[in-house]
Amino acid sequence: MTKTTKPAPKETKPKADKSKGNASEESSTQETHVKKLAVEESAVEEPAVEETSSEDAKATQDTIKELAKAAKDLGKKKNPFHAKAKEVFASHNANEVHFTNDGTGFLHIQHARMHADNIKDPKIHTIKREEV
Repeated sequence: MTKTTKPAPKETKPKADKSKGNASEESSTQETHVKKLAVEESAVEEPAVEETSSEDAKATQDTIKELAKAAKDLGKKKNPFHAKAKEVFASHNANEVHFTNDGTGFLHIQHARMHADNIKDPKIHTIKREEV
């Protein structure tokens, strides 16, 4: 009777998990990213800030107030619905009136929207009582 023996199993190296990568590769990659970030951050300069005197600040605030007032006045003069709104507010106790672009006025926004859906230019202008 002959004896057959099984060959000894071959020694195999454990396979590295490709999804996790090699630990030394990971650390070197992280170090590279950290170095890149450090270089990028050092390249960012702080914006120059000019010192302003209180006189300059006051002049700027005055200019802003003047421009705001002019814009408000300009809005009143340019809006063709202000005259009609004045009439509506004189006869109704409403806080705002809504006009469609065809000049029709409404006290309720939903009515203005329904009407605007049926005209060529569906824009709605809302004027508050304190604007008139």
